[in-house]
Order: sequence, then structure tokens, then C-alpha cells
Amino acid sequence: MDHAVTIDRDVNPRRPIKRRPRVLLSACSCCPNWGSEPGVGWRRATELAKYCDVWVLTKADGMQPRIQAYLAEHGPIPNLEFIYISRPPWELALSRWPFRYIVYRRWLRRAYRAAERLHAEIGFDIGHHVTFNGYREPSYLFRLGVPFVWGPVGGAQNYPWRFLLGADLVGAAFEATRSILNVIQLHTSRRVRTAAQAAAAIFTANPENKQKLGQVLGADSVLMCDVGAEPLSDDYLRPHANSNAIRILWTGNLATWKALELLIEALALLPDDVPYELHVIGEGPLRRRWERLAERKGVSRNLKWFGRVPHEEVLEQFHWADVFAFTSLRDTTGTVVLEALAAATPVVCLDHQGAGAVITPQCGIKIPVTNRVDVARRLSEVIALLQRNRKLRDALGEGARRRASEYLWSHQAVRIAEEYNRILESVGSDARCDLQTPSDPENDFWREAPIDENTARAQPVKS
Repeated sequence: MDHAVTIDRDVNPRRPIKRRPRVLLSACSCCPNWGSEPGVGWRRATELAKYCDVWVLTKADGMQPRIQAYLAEHGPIPNLEFIYISRPPWELALSRWPFRYIVYRRWLRRAYRAAERLHAEIGFDIGHHVTFNGYREPSYLFRLGVPFVWGPVGGAQNYPWRFLLGADLVGAAFEATRSILNVIQLHTSRRVRTAAQAAAAIFTANPENKQKLGQVLGADSVLMCDVGAEPLSDDYLRPHANSNAIRILWTGNLATWKALELLIEALALLPDDVPYELHVIGEGPLRRRWERLAERKGVSRNLKWFGRVPHEEVLEQFHWADVFAFTSLRDTTGTVVLEALAAATPVVCLDHQGAGAVITPQCGIKIPVTNRVDVARRLSEVIALLQRNRKLRDALGEGARRRASEYLWSHQAVRIAEEYNRILESVGSDARCDLQTPSDPENDFWREAPIDENTARAQPVKS
């Protein structure tokens, strides 16, 4: 028998009288002052609360203490309530791979039972699954009897097969298995297909996910990045240090799919007249392997390994860097890509998946996903080019700020609220998101309006 559903609510008593949509968000991961999925859940909820009355289903463990501490310090957020769904101790002990999807599905079932009870009390207009964003677990809100919105959805992208040779044995086996299971599950999962068919709207996080959900599930979807950025005050920006050595930042899990070895191989190919520094932030199972690789390649003297550091320090590192290297071979998008753009730091990445869609020639340089040898060579050439051409780095930095402004969380909330209105009108509901009088001046934006880089800059989510 499932663990009993325990509902603990943070209720904001201040509700507007005006009839606004009542939206239930499924956001298992949702937390303020955080990056990655917790930051996504938090920013979606807080931005949508400007246009709807929002209830958020999230985890009691991990999320609840941080949310409550934030609300105690800053006060309640208008039109936003949190519903905490607990997990038994034995599930917490099994919440890592390979049991994490089983545990997560059990949480989703309890969240759905809580949703049914809340729906009988409140009467929701829309159910929207936000996090986790992987397509494998679309939640059960599509059964609630109200229009279901799903996404932005990611997770359908795979590790390129030709790069398995050269990866660590365990990581290569995992990525190969994951890719095979990805294909099988996308084609055979009844719940995924049912959710896609039931959805009144689907947002997909990158072109590859949009294509696969369309081809396999016949799902029409709207492209929307799974991560976003916030407006940034002028005093947060400052010039990058004037140094002859090009300063390179890499951050992420030290795991197979992040492919830091490609950057290490590239640095070993640099000419002697190209000075550089590389800061590596993160921890993971491959740290020692990559440290040994750097030693063998003769580049370790120019590398500094930081391990896991507070997110505020990570953001400071973006301002230290002249360029951010994103070598991931499998990622829906990557929060760090938007954080780099927000810090006016050009991005060098592989030309695929979410990063390939976000980065343009005006804000970074993309490298074709060919093979390991070719990618390392091209990456080395790009680093040498950027070291020798300060004007190009500065131009890309300015372009990075402009590009970041296109991914503001507030802009994405307007787009989602617009989709809510389309759905509500189609079902004859009298609820509407008021997009004419946004509650925050930063939301005074429309897609056809020009972007002013001086007022629409982006700030990474703290962690």
C-alpha cells in the first residue's frame, strides 16, 4: 500500500476578487535561490502567479524547508500556494538511480490523489506539469478532468552513438542503455502517449524533442526553452578582467555525458603562444579520471579544480571568465548556458540539442557534432581565435546579453498565460489571464516588440 498522502499547505490569504484562472502546477522540484530543476519550478510558479491563482504540488523533503524559509523572510507571494507531498523514509533511501523513477512515480501518484481532493475543494481550470521536465513521467494531472498542459518537455535527446568510443566504460554502457530505452519508452509507453493525446497544449524544450514527440506521438507542440533568465540590474554587470591569457570556465557534473575530456583534449592542441586558464566547477565520478587526463596531456598546470561550490560563487566565476565552454553531449538545454549569457560571457558549445538552439553567431560559437578528434581540433581553434581577438570576444559578450534578454522568465510566463487563455476560451471558461495590465513592469513585453538590451538583461537564478 502506498504511503498515506500528507498535505501540508503554505497558504497566502491575499486573493484578488477578480476571476482569474485557477491553475494547479505539478512541480516535484521547486525551490527558491536554486538552479537547475528546482529553480525552473520556482520561476514558473512565481511568474505565472502574476496572471493566475496558482497552487503548486511539490516535495515536502528538500523543497518545503527552503520555501518556508524564503516566505518567512520575504513574506507571502500573492496568488501562490504550495502543497507539500511527503515521502516515506524508505523511498528517500531509494531515490537515486536505478530506483529514482520508481520512487518519483510513486510521488506523482500521491500528488495526484492530493490533486483530486484539492480539485473537489477549489475547482481548477488548468492542470500543468512543470518539473521534472523529462517526457517519461508526465504526471497524472491529465486524468483530473480539466485541460492539461505539459512542459516544456525534454529528455528525448540522446548521447551521440559515435562518441561512445572514447568514453569511460561504465558511462558508455549507461548512455547506450539509456538511448535504447529512450527509443523503446517513447514508442511504447501508454501513459506518455495518453498524456500527449490528452494535453490541451504541449511545450517542448528544444527542436529535437519537438521533432520526436511529433513523429512518434503525433503531438503538436510549442517550442519553449526549459530554462530562463531574470532581469539584471546595471550594478551586477562589470567588465571582464583584462588578461592576456584567455579565461575559460567549465561547470557541471563530472560525468560521462558532460564530456569535459573534449575540452582537455582541445587545450592540449593549443599553440604555445596561446596562454589560457581553465576553471572547472563541479563534482562527479569522473573527476579523478579527468584530472589524470589533464596531467597526461600536460595541461594540468593551467587548470584549477573547484569541486562543488555555492551557486553565488559560480555566478562570480561567469564574470571572471572570457568564455564559457559547454561540452555536453546530452542535455535538454542546461541552466548554465543561460547563466553564461546573462553574465555577458560568450558560449562555445556543440551544435546540437538545446544549447545549439539557444546559441547564435551573435553570442557564441557552435562546433559541429562530428567525432571526438574533429571536435577537439575545432574547439582548440575556437579558443585560439578568441584569445587572439579581444574585439570578437567583446562583441560576442554584448550579443550574449541581448540573447539572454530573449529568455526572461517573465516573457515565457506571458507566452504560457497566452496559451492558457486560448485553452480557456476553447472550453468556454469565463476565467482569463489579464495580459493587458501585468503586475510587474518588466512583463510589458510582446514578441513583436524590439528588445532593449539596456533594460531587458538577464540574471541567473541563485543557488
